[in-house]
Amino acid sequence: MVKKKKKTSKNRQKLTKGDENNCIQYSIHSRTDLSSENIINILRYNHYAQILILLTLFGLILRFYHLEFNSLWLDEGATLDFAQRSIIGIWETTAGGEFNPPLFYYLEHAMLIVGNSEWVLRFIPALMGTLTIPVVYLIGREYLDECGGLIAAALVSFSSYHIYYSQEARAYTLVTFFFSLAFLTYIWAIENKGRCWWIVFGILSALAFWSHFYVLIPLAFLYLYALIKLAVKIKDKNVSDNKEEIKNFIYSVLSFIILSLPLIIVTIGLFFKRTSGEPTFGLSGFNVITGSLVSLSNSSEIMAFVFVLLFIAGLIGLCLHSKKEAAGLLLLVVFGTLVLSVMLANIMPWNPRFIIILLPLFFVGMSCSLYWIPKSLNRFHVSVVLVLLLFLLTIPFISTYYSGFSKNDWRGFSELITDTTVPDDVIVLVPDYMKLPFDYYYSNASDQTILSGANNGSELAKTLEITGNGSTAYYAVTWDIMAQNPEGDAVRWLQDNTQYVGKYTGIDLFAKRGD
Repeated sequence: MVKKKKKTSKNRQKLTKGDENNCIQYSIHSRTDLSSENIINILRYNHYAQILILLTLFGLILRFYHLEFNSLWLDEGATLDFAQRSIIGIWETTAGGEFNPPLFYYLEHAMLIVGNSEWVLRFIPALMGTLTIPVVYLIGREYLDECGGLIAAALVSFSSYHIYYSQEARAYTLVTFFFSLAFLTYIWAIENKGRCWWIVFGILSALAFWSHFYVLIPLAFLYLYALIKLAVKIKDKNVSDNKEEIKNFIYSVLSFIILSLPLIIVTIGLFFKRTSGEPTFGLSGFNVITGSLVSLSNSSEIMAFVFVLLFIAGLIGLCLHSKKEAAGLLLLVVFGTLVLSVMLANIMPWNPRFIIILLPLFFVGMSCSLYWIPKSLNRFHVSVVLVLLLFLLTIPFISTYYSGFSKNDWRGFSELITDTTVPDDVIVLVPDYMKLPFDYYYSNASDQTILSGANNGSELAKTLEITGNGSTAYYAVTWDIMAQNPEGDAVRWLQDNTQYVGKYTGIDLFAKRGD
């Protein structure tokens, strides 16, 4: 809708009274609406824009509050390790077998100019998580209206699941942001808004792919949907009548392939490597679906049940309001990705965090349940009440998240080890790659101890050789040893040869005095 340049004082008075039919006269639907005058009027009169700004600011506060509170854990330690390498070195890491694309590591590499504190390393995830909120609003506006956009944006803003990964130095909110943008431009492209949007969709899809491999699945469903829709048009008419649409689709695919070709080649090899053996950790079977839905619903089974019902109600509402294709697209991408994930979980380690990319579409589908609001009620007022209700309902989940450590506290554990050990003591990390977060906080050089690692029983036995008489070997163990050593001989060795000291967050400490 193009803005109205002239307004009577009567209309202006109505706007100040909050008439939703007038406040949306100042909005942005095309490039012609980006004038400074229109933007100022949007901020003054458009109540949807005002609420969205508040939601985004609140989301920013939630994502940056206590950003450095949790210590770095294993995956974040790996992020720092990769980011510290050269540009070529980061790419070689991916090509050599790292199961994450390099884009996030490149961004973190640039952030190291500022420093390598927890706050700096988590700045990009927190920022991308915040920027996702207005993007989801735009998707919701396309699917329903401004009210639906507000509900979808509120769900993202208050989501403790999304907040958690916005405060983790990994690529999950980065890929979610790019996928959300790609989905938005995909909607515009499908609506025949020009070749430009198809190319932009291809570019954003490539950026999402360079952020995380798993996004290939929902992206494949989007291209499949467009291809099916194009095939139906060709069947009803002929190729010549749909020549431009065919070209647009090809341009989009080529844009994606050209920008992603090096990564596509690497991905093929990594896929076969990842699926070469039996999964040693992660969910499998129907637990993939239930675990994903519970995770997306603030890790609450009750809330997951309610969210799924609202999502289904939203799809039905879309169908009843002549938007069957829109409902079909949401169902295809969300349900299709979950079903394919069940199949993949049988051949590779699988974690619900992979599904965070579906969170925007899941919430948009839920927001479409507003179609069931009786016409006698003011939808704007209802949406405002629902936004406030969502905030109140999520307070317990958010407060629980901020009330304690949500990751292994390697910072505190390193202080414990410093206070416990004496010179020539041995600290053994089990499995050995736990050195990544531990080394960030602990210096064995200044503490005059010996730092080692072990992944199985035989390697643990060898640590006794470096433990001198009168010295003590301390074994810091996390549950990851079950994935690294599924045979279980590492745990058995610890049980038979050491004394259990205690547990610090998710880290178990064992000790053995040298002979």
